[in-house]
Amino acid sequence: MTDMISFGGGVNSVAMTILLVNEGWRGPIIFADTGGEWPETYCYMDYFEESFLRPHDLEVVRISPPSKYHRPQITQDTLEKYSLETGYLPMVYIRWCTRKFKIEPVRKWQNERGIETQYVGFSAEESHRARRAKRQGLAVAEWPLLERWIDRDMCKEIIRTENLEVPPKSNCFFCPFQSRHRWKSLYYFHPDLYERAAEMERVAGRRRTMKYATLDPDGKWNLDQLAERILNQMELPGFEYEQLREFQGCVCGL
Repeated sequence: MTDMISFGGGVNSVAMTILLVNEGWRGPIIFADTGGEWPETYCYMDYFEESFLRPHDLEVVRISPPSKYHRPQITQDTLEKYSLETGYLPMVYIRWCTRKFKIEPVRKWQNERGIETQYVGFSAEESHRARRAKRQGLAVAEWPLLERWIDRDMCKEIIRTENLEVPPKSNCFFCPFQSRHRWKSLYYFHPDLYERAAEMERVAGRRRTMKYATLDPDGKWNLDQLAERILNQMELPGFEYEQLREFQGCVCGL
């Protein structure tokens, strides 16, 4: 066993997995689970395993981030718990969360088993992500989609060709890279998760003695302010409830 798939649960990694498996590849498919993915992503992963992987005698190996991969005095649980314990928020400009809860656990798992190569699902539009991954110390990697000039639209076609639903966007529900529309969707469809993300901000603000800490991509409001000033103003253009359903995107309809 010399290679593995680094699986993210989104469009690109699902398409890459289909492509490689249909070409005869067999090996471990590794998902670094921060414990904070959107429910729709967890649901889709179950669906993908049942509909495509298990018929090929494959499954997703889910690596959780307890103390096996992190200092036990810091955290033994999820990225959300780590943030609440330390007061550090995921940040756009310093992607410590990706490194600590995605890259490092996968690399450790890989090194412990002597696996040489990761297959990573960067598409043709994402050469910049491949360059950044190399700077972050990613072990030897190959980019099957990028190398074949397969873009995101082509990824969707690969998935549909297998008569599978296209997965929703995958990221943590408190990811600062989320668009304003994603925050709105979280607020309406998963208000409990929105409240948990807002609590992460409140704790960070208290721990770091900041006026306020924010996960908002523009940095203009924290999530409490966003909910009060924008999300409840249904009369504003582009804020209609039904328009947000396109961001739900789960085959189970959660």
